[in-house]
Amino acid sequence: MKKTALALALATLCGQAAADIRFNGFASIVAGQTLSSDETALGYDDDLSFKPDSLFALQAMADLGEGLTATAQIMAKGADDYDADLEWAYISYALNDDWKLHAGKLRAPLFRYSAFLDVGYAYTWLRPPQSVYGVPFNTIEGIRLDNTTFFGDWESNLKLYGGSYDGDISPNGVEGSGELKNALGASWEMTRDWLSLRGTYATAKVTFAPNDAESQQQLGALVAQLQGLGLTDLADGMVTEEDRGTFWGLGLGIDYQNLLFNAEFTHYQVDDALIPETDGWYASIGYRFDSVTPYYSYEKFDAKADRKSTANLPALLAGAVNAVYDLGRSESTTHTLGLRWDFHPSAAFKLEYNQIEDDLGSTEDAKLISAGIDLVF
Repeated sequence: MKKTALALALATLCGQAAADIRFNGFASIVAGQTLSSDETALGYDDDLSFKPDSLFALQAMADLGEGLTATAQIMAKGADDYDADLEWAYISYALNDDWKLHAGKLRAPLFRYSAFLDVGYAYTWLRPPQSVYGVPFNTIEGIRLDNTTFFGDWESNLKLYGGSYDGDISPNGVEGSGELKNALGASWEMTRDWLSLRGTYATAKVTFAPNDAESQQQLGALVAQLQGLGLTDLADGMVTEEDRGTFWGLGLGIDYQNLLFNAEFTHYQVDDALIPETDGWYASIGYRFDSVTPYYSYEKFDAKADRKSTANLPALLAGAVNAVYDLGRSESTTHTLGLRWDFHPSAAFKLEYNQIEDDLGSTEDAKLISAGIDLVF
């Protein structure tokens, strides 16, 4: 299926004899490892690996004239064994000077860096702060309406979108398959000189099930037992099926002379479901010394299930329900020290150290060192 979609996208773009076709691409070659044998973090362990963050991508855009364009982006990620996938595929039409309509497979504008999330060269860090950017998905199939205008000295960028998603979802590391229906969202960013302010909101009907067959069977048995006891409210909370999910976030960016400061806060939750309610935020500061930019980031992440009381349940059943709730519980603090060196007009070398602290204990503590080169072409 992936090869068919890939071939179709390339044929569509390259087959436009009258179109002005432009190609560009980007890549990240990143190596990393944790510093202790019993630690894992962000896909790495104590064996040096190039897979978790390395990628190669090619984007083609065909300008069909009179405001109509077609864009496709193909990406091969090390985390997916470098299997090429069609990341974006959409058409765009400029309605006028201020409004542009996009339709197809699009990046959902959830964050400040959503538009170039995979283009490591576009931001200072080696990887975006995962307490915010480590979301279960980031694309939708649908439409997006973009507006760019000015209010005095402020530049306004508004994005309105709607669509759906059907594929892999991994909320808080639990691998599974999911579906988002009737997704609607908006993001608005205001920029003036060195200051950028941003807000975003989205909602959808969410369905999710873990991929592990044994987990599915055990969860199904637990739900059936609760329903048999007439505990329908508890049983419904064990199933995520077209439950209302919401996401909102705030962002701040400062690029003043050589000083860089970025901060974002995000919150998402799914009502009456096992997917944990999650808060994540970071604050990051850096300073440019010619071609070298050292930086520091501080992150917090907190995920917890929407628990219902189990006080009146038999001890064994209460224990099983609470164990399910605990699967999504996570709380951590991350300190990041890094360095970016722009050694070439189209490439940057980055070195980063992450110290991840498990605030619920010490089992998930980890120290990670990684380095890589980001380039655009």
